Amino acid sequence: MRLLPLLAEKALFEDLQVPDKWAFFREVSRALAEETGFAAERIEAVLVERERLGSTALGEGVALPHARLPLLPRIFVSVARSRQGVPFESPNGRPVHLIFTILAPEEAQALYLHCLSRVASLLREPGVRKALMEAPGREELKAVLREFDREF
Repeated sequence: MRLLPLLAEKALFEDLQVPDKWAFFREVSRALAEETGFAAERIEAVLVERERLGSTALGEGVALPHARLPLLPRIFVSVARSRQGVPFESPNGRPVHLIFTILAPEEAQALYLHCLSRVASLLREPGVRKALMEAPGREELKAVLREFDREF
């Protein structure tokens, strides 16, 4: 499995500025709706429902929101960077700066879990986080993802 083919181009944010995670869910849901053809409200509802079970912030400035949606044709991954940070109820109380959102078909549980595991592993690498934060723009963000995609 490779990360780049799963990337939702319209849901790649080079410097997202939102006041909190709830505003983030609205914004990413709109972008994912354009990619998936599903209603933004439906996407937002499943992401918020999952988040209410417990924060998807992992610490180290990273969050990994994720949810499954019936009849989705494939896995979609959104990548958002926020230089100012987004309050996300992190374990350390600090804002997150990198948010990878995974939206997967409900029917593909094994693939969904594998994708979650691989993205979480990737984001635990300090070099990956640093390179993503230092990338000056969209194309450079994608280049960083492409570089580390070999390890995904």
